[in-house]
Amino acid sequence: MNRNAKFWLLFFGLTFGVLAAVVLAVEIGPVPIPYDMVVRIVLSKLLPNAVAVDWTSVQEQIVWVFRLPRALLAVLVGAALSVSGTALQALVRNPLADPYTFGISNGASVGAVLVITLGAGVATGFSLSGAAFIGALITMVIVYGIAQQGGQVSPGRLILAGVAISYALSAITTYLVLRASSPGTNSAAIALSWLAGTLGAAKWEQLGIPGITVFATTILLMLQSRRNQRTARQAIEQRSASA
Repeated sequence: MNRNAKFWLLFFGLTFGVLAAVVLAVEIGPVPIPYDMVVRIVLSKLLPNAVAVDWTSVQEQIVWVFRLPRALLAVLVGAALSVSGTALQALVRNPLADPYTFGISNGASVGAVLVITLGAGVATGFSLSGAAFIGALITMVIVYGIAQQGGQVSPGRLILAGVAISYALSAITTYLVLRASSPGTNSAAIALSWLAGTLGAAKWEQLGIPGITVFATTILLMLQSRRNQRTARQAIEQRSASA
């Protein structure tokens, strides 16, 4: 079996596994719904009048309104973690690299916890997500700046700078949460809930931006990877020809 055949076999196998996991996640819950009914409800939404309706409105609401958006958001989160982890591992040539190694996750935590503890825009999800993104971006810029030496960035310095900044930001997050845990306020509870993460409030309208971002970023990184591979092959061929 050649390389392309293995790739497509793995691709379709993993795709089928993800779809099966989504159906299983929607099926399981306090109100169990048979997997075939889950599939038919989804098909009825995608292809109206294509499936005979033999379920109640409550079952349809459970599947389409509550459980399916949560399952799809979980898939997007997993895909985003996978793509970002792969990019960071390629950047530092280390299979153990992840967003925590570079302090990116802790930078996002500091940004979101600052918004929560300061009480600015707590009610709006965009304020929290925007603050988390800005915190992660600033952290990456700082780590990248510290890791530079003579205009060059080595993978080792990048990891060491990321770990050091990560510990510092983790301490800042802990301090902010403890400082907000005064009697009569629930800022600390909100912050801890955000840090723990939840998909319970997922809605269809919240899937658009993450989906487009993950898809566009994945395509961009794949194109960049192919360009780098061609450049590396050309360099190897030039060295071989000169030798």
